[in-house]
Formats: sequence, structure tokens, C-alpha cells
Amino acid sequence: MREPDLVATLFGSDARDAGCDAGMDVLDRFVEAELDGRPVVELFPEVAAHLAACPDCAQDHEGLLELARRPSDDA
Repeated sequence: MREPDLVATLFGSDARDAGCDAGMDVLDRFVEAELDGRPVVELFPEVAAHLAACPDCAQDHEGLLELARRPSDDA
């Protein structure tokens, strides 16, 4: 086993993980695709991996998703 694989195995990290900054840069597009029913795990695998690993970003994702689902005041 290569060293990065060992570290990932021991610490549960995912090599596809985009990280907080990169994930937040596209979170709005991720949520938009999710609401449209598109396969976000396939379209944004790095972001999906990060959201699975980072509770803080997952909370931001849930908040944005909830906000996007609310009816607008314009209706």
C-alpha cells in the first residue's frame, strides 16, 4: 500500500475531497443541480466527497438547500 493510501485508510480521508474553499466555490451550482434532479455525485464528485467528510460544510449545504427550497416572496 502506498503511503497516501495508508493515510487515507487510517484517517478516513478521500483523495477526491475538494476541500472547504473549492467546495464552497461551487456549492451554489451543486445545490442547483441537486434541486434539478441531476446526479451531483457524478457531476461534482470532489464536492460530494467533501460534504460527506466535513460536518461544517455539510451544514452549509443543508442550509443553502433549505433556503433554495423556500417559496420566494415574489409568488
